[in-house]
Amino acid sequence: HEQGFTVVPRLLDSEMCEELTRRLEARSGRMREELERAAARGAGRRGLTGWTVPDGVTRYEEFWPIIFEPKLVGTVRRLLGPEARFLQHTDLHVGFSSFNWHRDSVARRYGVGDDWDDQEVPYRSVRVGRYLQRAEGSTFRLGLVPGTHRHPRPDEVRTRRRIEGSAGTGGH
Repeated sequence: HEQGFTVVPRLLDSEMCEELTRRLEARSGRMREELERAAARGAGRRGLTGWTVPDGVTRYEEFWPIIFEPKLVGTVRRLLGPEARFLQHTDLHVGFSSFNWHRDSVARRYGVGDDWDDQEVPYRSVRVGRYLQRAEGSTFRLGLVPGTHRHPRPDEVRTRRRIEGSAGTGGH
């Protein structure tokens, strides 16, 4: 509630992570070894085309079990209550990365919009991200800015500029 996010280590066991990775490789044609070799050469993703499918989890039946995986559902219901419901936004990505910072909301200008401050009307939404690559040797870093779900105070001008500038929002 205070930070605006929570990290749930080992939400999926290693067997399920491996199985999902295999399913992603089969669907995308991008093999983890290929991505790892490119990273080891320092090439990053150069020469490798990322693969992304908007709403891919709901589009492909082999991914449906992760929507209602019991540990995930239990965690979300502990955070939001027993009436929590699934909202469909289930992209799949392989070898794809976003720009430095972005915001999973239509309200991009810092402090403008209902989902920046839930003091009067709680914003009861949870975004779940599952990252399946191995941590060892990975250059991936998930950056979260604590407290940015709260209404800005005068001392947060630097944070506002950082978020809006890094997210390429142009203040929108």
